[in-house]
Amino acid sequence: MGTLILPLSGRVYVDSNAVIYAIERIEPYRSLSEPLWRAAYNGNIAIITSELTWLETLMKPIRDQNILHP
Repeated sequence: MGTLILPLSGRVYVDSNAVIYAIERIEPYRSLSEPLWRAAYNGNIAIITSELTWLETLMKPIRDQNILHP
């Protein structure tokens, strides 16, 4: 497995796979992407993605009827 090289600042585009792996804690991808999420949390970078990512990450919870209610 390779290493993740992040810019010191700016925007980073993230595909739906990275989001799904992080949410579902799928290794080794979750550990590999941890610096990405930490850098975004600290405000060093901004993560951007497409609207399709939102759709893809919501499909399984909706299909499994795992919906949070306010």
